[in-house]
Amino acid sequence: MLLIILWLLLILFFSVVPVQGLQTGHPTDKIAHFIIYGLTALLFFRFLRRGMSLIMTTFLSILFSSLYGFLIELIQHTLPWREFSLLDGASNLSGAIVFSAIYAIREYKIKNQI
Repeated sequence: MLLIILWLLLILFFSVVPVQGLQTGHPTDKIAHFIIYGLTALLFFRFLRRGMSLIMTTFLSILFSSLYGFLIELIQHTLPWREFSLLDGASNLSGAIVFSAIYAIREYKIKNQI
């Protein structure tokens, strides 16, 4: 749990500090969002997997990481040096779905020795 909290705080920090250079419109920004929130979903997945089904773990991992990403976007909307972006939110959700799905398939195959 500590790792998740530290990771979320790290994302928050880098999401609110003023930046120069790459901004929301740059394609690498979307790739970064995809990877960062995919990794966030994996951290949630590994934490939640201990006590629930594979389907519920996958769903909640996607939900929690995507909601956190949306919350960060809302926070950025209030900052004059940042901006809200639905495309960033879509990249967050996409990363969470893809990473969680891959990890869930991996878990399923390991459990069923496929």
